[in-house]
Amino acid sequence: MAFKRATIETYAYPTEDPSKVRKALLSLIPEHLREEVKLRHEKLRGQFGYSIEKYTITVRGRKKATEVARRIIQSLPKKDLEQLLERIDLHMDGGTLYIRVSKQKALEGVIELEEGGDIIRVVLEGSSKRAVINAITRGAHRDEQNERCPDRIIRQRL
Repeated sequence: MAFKRATIETYAYPTEDPSKVRKALLSLIPEHLREEVKLRHEKLRGQFGYSIEKYTITVRGRKKATEVARRIIQSLPKKDLEQLLERIDLHMDGGTLYIRVSKQKALEGVIELEEGGDIIRVVLEGSSKRAVINAITRGAHRDEQNERCPDRIIRQRL
């Protein structure tokens, strides 16, 4: 698995506790890297004048970005990984993977894909589409020693 950069961002709305939003965001980062990452904070104004806070973490460098990608991919439930493989073209542009995870679940320490609603946006810049698909496939195999994800899905996506 070779990733160059990982960017994770979300928004805190007026009804949310910003400390909980930051906690949810940091839950996607491996524990040993949490002290090293810089959490950028930006105050914005919503359409009707209310305050919105944007939080972003960008991890650069192959080693650290790959650790973040591994944490996220290997934490996803198998059903999410299979869905991601089946719809990979909707989530990729070149070697960059775009996914959304549930902010509420992340606050609970669980990483799950989420289509809409209150999400954390994750951008994982890989070295190639093939490398990203291989990383997802390895994540799908983490609990099974000999069972494989359907090869047809992988061949269709490459």
